[in-house]
Amino acid sequence: SARRFREMVEEQRAPMLLIEPDAGASVEANAAAASFYGYTQAELTGLRIQAINQLDADEIAERRQEAMAHQDNRFVFPHRLSDGTVRAVETYASPIEVDGDELLFSIIHDVTERKQREEELQRERDRFATLFENLPSPVVHGRAEGEIARVQAVNQAFEELFGYDADAVEGEPLRTLIAPEGKKNDMGRITRRALEERELQTEVQRQTVDGLRTFQLHVAMQNA
Repeated sequence: SARRFREMVEEQRAPMLLIEPDAGASVEANAAAASFYGYTQAELTGLRIQAINQLDADEIAERRQEAMAHQDNRFVFPHRLSDGTVRAVETYASPIEVDGDELLFSIIHDVTERKQREEELQRERDRFATLFENLPSPVVHGRAEGEIARVQAVNQAFEELFGYDADAVEGEPLRTLIAPEGKKNDMGRITRRALEERELQTEVQRQTVDGLRTFQLHVAMQNA
């Protein structure tokens, strides 16, 4: 019953809403929901979810029907609080029968800070990708397996200087691609030193499309 539902969720710390799936009106809201959204429980009751969810009304209705049909039950929405602040929320929604009515039970988690961290990390990755690709010097992004450095990505300067296509060298041991004859073990020792010291610079010779050339090698290790 609705009373039993209220008793069950009222003391829970997570915001919880009971929603009529067709119109999208809130039927019940616990104290945590009222505190989070900045409304009284009475104000939340009867409030259409479109007043909170910042997505298009048709898209919101579609997500509700997906949850009612058990097609999906986890969603991330932008929800507006009573003071106008918009928070990113992760909602887990499942159909539930209360007093003979099929309603949508939603548990809401504020994930704003997590989403901000994810977005910042993606921006950092995008900046790294842009820098990586546009550096005039050959750069290799690799993975160390013992003394073997395997290629994960190379930039355009590497492709032009060493004559390899980026897709063709992915996963290949770097020393089989650019080590001069008889110098493959030297590259293994450099990988081992880099693992121990985390960063090193040294002068090396490498085999390019134009022959043997001398480079100032800079290796920086990062945790995966």
